[in-house]
Amino acid sequence: MRRALDISDKYSYETYLVHQFLILGPFTLVALISNLTLNIFITFIGIGVLAWLVKRIEMVIMKALVFAPFGR
Repeated sequence: MRRALDISDKYSYETYLVHQFLILGPFTLVALISNLTLNIFITFIGIGVLAWLVKRIEMVIMKALVFAPFGR
């Protein structure tokens, strides 16, 4: 249970951002197909994958900023 909560905490902000695009925003997947169950499944998978991708990009940018040689 603790591991699931740690993962949830780690990706919560990214999940919120991606949720805004895929459910409420211009890239909505809500009406992708007529089968509601499959549509919900695809939306959840899309949110999970894109939240992971946003987190990875964030980590790359943060590493570049932390190790960037300032003053040169």
